Amino acid sequence: MLWRFWTEASRQQRAAFLAAWLGWILDAFDFTLFFLVMPEVGRELKLGLPALGGVVTATLLGRVLGGPLGGWLCDRFGRRRPLMASLVLYALFDTLVAFAHTYEEILLLRFLFGVGMGAEWSAGTALAMEHWPARSRGIASGLLQGSWAIGYFAAALGYRVIVPRWGWRPLFYLAAAPALLALFVRARVRESPSWEQAAGTGERASLTELWRSPAGRTAALVGALVLGGGFFTYYSLATFYPTLIAARGLGPDVLARLVGLFNAGMLAGAMLCGALSERIGRRPAIALFAAATIPVSALYLLPSEPTLLHLGAFLGGLWGVGWTGATPSYLAEQFATRIRGVGVGTAYHLGALVGALSPRAVPALEQAGLALQTSMALCAAGGAAVVVVCVWLRPERRGAPL
Repeated sequence: MLWRFWTEASRQQRAAFLAAWLGWILDAFDFTLFFLVMPEVGRELKLGLPALGGVVTATLLGRVLGGPLGGWLCDRFGRRRPLMASLVLYALFDTLVAFAHTYEEILLLRFLFGVGMGAEWSAGTALAMEHWPARSRGIASGLLQGSWAIGYFAAALGYRVIVPRWGWRPLFYLAAAPALLALFVRARVRESPSWEQAAGTGERASLTELWRSPAGRTAALVGALVLGGGFFTYYSLATFYPTLIAARGLGPDVLARLVGLFNAGMLAGAMLCGALSERIGRRPAIALFAAATIPVSALYLLPSEPTLLHLGAFLGGLWGVGWTGATPSYLAEQFATRIRGVGVGTAYHLGALVGALSPRAVPALEQAGLALQTSMALCAAGGAAVVVVCVWLRPERRGAPL
């Protein structure tokens, strides 16, 4: 099926998809580096969980700015140029974390990294979804969003090789890699035909048009609720997981293996959810995966027995994050071409703003007397419940013309 999915697309369609796919892999790589080194950074700078969680929150707040801004730019100037600029910017700011020596410097750099990262998702998603044939858009969506797992796995591998030998700072030298992808976009990727057709009318979308349109405004707000619940779940599962594993006395090798299983599950789940959404619709596929997160999160977080811990890591990724496989197609189909960039960027990253509460909520519950794993499980279940309810607030638009 995957071979037919790939070969039936044109060379230009494959190049556009590949650019967005690689961009999201590198996004994930750069973003999750900080998750992995939080214990080391905390020890060096004498920071507790609330402060370290604050860095994650600052990154997510940067995405809230970068997503709508990057989306608006790609609605006005095309998908390619904002995509290239965002790749260079987020690579630069994350690489500079290697040279930061204070909490405030890390906080600022990760916020600016978040701005570039948010812009990349808006431009890359619009470019990939508009290029790809409607008949297999759900599969493309699953492969695109599932590529986050590849980036996280690569970050875990880098952590395993570099940090025990040379410390956490050299790991961020690798964050410069996304800048090279901008060269591929410039050389091989053509502009979105849908955007070119819309731009040919001479009209340009304004920054406020999304909010002046009742349909666009409703789609953005509902999308933000769906993504917000999902982000809250994901960050509840992932942010403090390395800290939890370290507190159990397990070393970098075990952590890298567990993170690898989690991300293998996420990749498989995203592909499965994306493909399933072509058969049963975007809404039921997302709701099914989100609902399964609630029982699975307990298996992911609570066991200490090795077999159950490894099984839980895989299933936590499969069900806990697999729902994301349908989100690129789900969001892209909710907006008209002229506001699609700002629409998907706003919905996705307003959702990230809701998700930004998780790195604060989990330590708050722990400080109130709950165990860390219990706090993480409760927050993950609450976010998943929001997804299950809110995804039904918008009509099904599977296969809508883009």
